[in-house]
Formats: sequence, C-alpha cells, structure tokens
Amino acid sequence: MLGTCDTEGPDSFIVLEFAKNGSLKDWIHRGLAIKSHFIASCNCFLTWNQRVKICLDVAVALQYIHHIMSPGYVHRNLKSRNVFLDEEFNAKIGNFGMAKCSKLGAEESYPGNPTEWDKGYLAPEYVNEGAITSSIDIFAYGVILLEILSGKAPIIVSDDVGEAKLVKLSDEIKHILGSEDPAGRLKEWMDGSLGENYSFDAAVMLANVARSCVENEPCSRPNAGEIVEKLLRLVEEVPQLDGDV
Repeated sequence: MLGTCDTEGPDSFIVLEFAKNGSLKDWIHRGLAIKSHFIASCNCFLTWNQRVKICLDVAVALQYIHHIMSPGYVHRNLKSRNVFLDEEFNAKIGNFGMAKCSKLGAEESYPGNPTEWDKGYLAPEYVNEGAITSSIDIFAYGVILLEILSGKAPIIVSDDVGEAKLVKLSDEIKHILGSEDPAGRLKEWMDGSLGENYSFDAAVMLANVARSCVENEPCSRPNAGEIVEKLLRLVEEVPQLDGDV
C-alpha cells in the first residue's frame, strides 16, 4: 500500500502500487486470461527462476500478515488471481476484502457461492466448519505452488478409466507423490511449456512443500515462516538457467 486518500464525501480510497504485469493467474493460465489488457501483447510465459521467486515472494507476504503484523490477519481469499506482479515480476498479495484478524478465532462460511475454480483453494476445515486460521491461507498457498509447477487449474477434469471427473490439484499431487514412480509421474505432470528449462531437484522440493501445505489436518501444515526458510535455501541453490531471467 502506498497511501490513503480521504475525500469530503463518504468515500475513502487506498492507493496501491500498479501491477503492470497483471495477476499470476494471467501468466499461468494463459488461455483463460486472454481478455487481460495487462498481458495482451506478451507471450505470457514465466521462466523457472521467475516462478521460484514468485513462490518465495508470496510466502514472505504470508509470513508478514500472519506473524509480523500485530495483530495478525488471515487473508481468506488467496488464489493466483489475487497475486499481482509488478514490472520486475515481484509478487504482491492483493484483494484483502475478506481478511479477518486471526486473534478473533472466528468461524464463518465462505461468503456467497464459490466457483468450481475457487473451491480448489479452500481448506477442508474452512469448507466443513468455517474455521478461520492462518492454516487456511497455507492450504491455498500450496495450491498456488501446484499451479505454478504444473500450469494446471486448481480443479481439473481427469479422465480416469474412461470416466471424466473433477479432481482437485491438491488431491492429484498426493496421488503422484504416493505412487510407485513419483519422479516419473512428477516429470509428466510438470508444466510442459517449461520444456527442460527447469531444475527437477528444485521442482521435487517445491512439490513436497506444496504437498505439506495441502495436508487435510491443519496442524500438519507448515507455517509461513517455515516455508520461507525452505524457499530461501532453494533460491540460493537454484541454478541460473541459460536464457532465464
């Protein structure tokens, strides 16, 4: 936030940084974002190092609102559409209209009827009990990691033995990492637009972080600070690939 603006009338305004590169959703799901004027003239592709940096930026933002702000807040509406990218592709979380103070310990159902897309981000305890804790943001963050890795939507249509059904990305990663050949399955699952221009070891690490974030039990998920520590080590170790920026 850059500042606020009070008027003589009933309205006040928050002044935010202009997200020149639109939302993360615009870039990951290129075919679903063709109406975005932010990226109308670009090829809508994120390099591997850009993706890793975005993962870290969002984790740092969550660490700030969960643990550094006093009192802390739960965003409640974290998704790729609400992650915005500036001119240098630094990621910023926006759209705090549903945020709640974490000290209140409130329970509240998701306002309105979430779309099928949005349902993919919702932690089970939020859906079933209306629980509002920082863990529901961590669950949604895990889904964003999976989107970044795979290029897939949070809920996808899976053709299992000839029967099409909706599958959450958070469930799909559990099947992949729990399979007899997790490495092979993960390579097939990765965003094909990356080609070979990514570190598979780093992808495995990020996939496991995402998997821990989408655990069904909130107490089994890491907190934002723990995620930041892991991703900082990853950023230090990730190679600068040829042609990457």
